[in-house]
Amino acid sequence: MIAGNNQSDNVKDVFYTDVDGNTPVGGMSGKKLPDASGLVSTETMKSDAFVGTLNGVTDDSVTWLRAQYGSTSFNQGYPVISGRYLTQRTLTLQDGITVSSLMHDDLQITLEALAADSEDYRALAETGSLLSAYSFVTTDKNGSFAPSELWSAGGYKLSIPTGNKSVVLIAQNTEGETVTIAPESIKDGSAVFTVAEVNCFAVAERATVLIGDVNRDGRITIDDATLIQKYAIELPVDVFDVNAADVNRDGRISILDTTCVQKYLAEHTEGIGDAGKYRVLA
Repeated sequence: MIAGNNQSDNVKDVFYTDVDGNTPVGGMSGKKLPDASGLVSTETMKSDAFVGTLNGVTDDSVTWLRAQYGSTSFNQGYPVISGRYLTQRTLTLQDGITVSSLMHDDLQITLEALAADSEDYRALAETGSLLSAYSFVTTDKNGSFAPSELWSAGGYKLSIPTGNKSVVLIAQNTEGETVTIAPESIKDGSAVFTVAEVNCFAVAERATVLIGDVNRDGRITIDDATLIQKYAIELPVDVFDVNAADVNRDGRISILDTTCVQKYLAEHTEGIGDAGKYRVLA
């Protein structure tokens, strides 16, 4: 909104929504918008297309972005500014857990173990037993609460030592929603997860599978593509994990899944389905 006594002619592109009857210009402002001003719906404001619109009318000093993981959205789905005051940082926290993100230099993050009888712990444990559970506390350098959506951008990447266990992350966002997240990678005994925002989270032991790794050797190679192709045309195969074979998630195993793996191995970014991702098994 343009509020108060704003007289600047530099105010040009204004996008607003009329939720709750809000107007884009405050009553005391000397600035008036043209009739064809930027009234857009809330749904549009939360779209990737609107991010492109904002970047199209903003100079190179500012970049707009959206971050979302499943049903959990950073800044409630609205675009945010990735400004120059944010830098890529990696912090080492409790129990060897690290967190990486675009953050303000003064942002401090601490983990506090959740008591098993706490409300947050019980909410996280509704999906099953937990290995560990933490609250995610963000403060400034003086220890005062710092809202993460104002002090960071693009979500958080958590690296969690697993002791070679198959684990998932159960996260609760600032709106109290709980989501189960499969690791995006597992390496050197640690699982890496990306979350848009987090209020508290838990680590739980669950069966996961690397999609495309049908021979279960821990990596995806041309051998996996060959096995999927053989299975699809009903040729005999020795070792074959059907849970890892439906790469494009169409409910069947076919030559299309072979193609997804081949494209993944050729380092394509489109047409690869879920190849290379971890999926939580029921």
